[in-house]
Amino acid sequence: MKTSNSFLDKILPTFGNSRENIPVYSDSQKMFMSSHYTSASGNMYFKGLRFTDRLVMVEKVGLYKNFSYIDSIEVYAFDGESKVLIGKMDYEKVFYNAERIKEDTAAIIENYLEDSARITGVQLDDMRIKQQAMQLLDAMYENPLRSAMALKGAYKQLLLNE
Repeated sequence: MKTSNSFLDKILPTFGNSRENIPVYSDSQKMFMSSHYTSASGNMYFKGLRFTDRLVMVEKVGLYKNFSYIDSIEVYAFDGESKVLIGKMDYEKVFYNAERIKEDTAAIIENYLEDSARITGVQLDDMRIKQQAMQLLDAMYENPLRSAMALKGAYKQLLLNE
């Protein structure tokens, strides 16, 4: 398969030329990394995004010298093609800890499922809620580029509108 120069120019431009706004997927972080910027004080920030066909998770991360901090996590559900915030957790100067973030995200999803079950009158026991939340969360840590959403190009719309 031959790669055209125009494709390379978009994703890997030569020095001094702008890169096209294409989201970068980090397999090691299991998320897309977008909205990079550097503050006036020299700290770098970015958003990490994970999603499935049901949920979107946004991590707001700050980098200071050799340390990474988690500023917040947000979890969204879909309403058609729009996102609706279902839970958010803000942190105050907390070192980045992937396990804690995963646990806190699971708690957000569990709370949403429990509250929604109550509101709609559906009976779900705690074990079922935890299992469902973990299935949803685990799906967010799979590579979305291999999913049906990627085939539809939905991931690009989600990331570029972030």
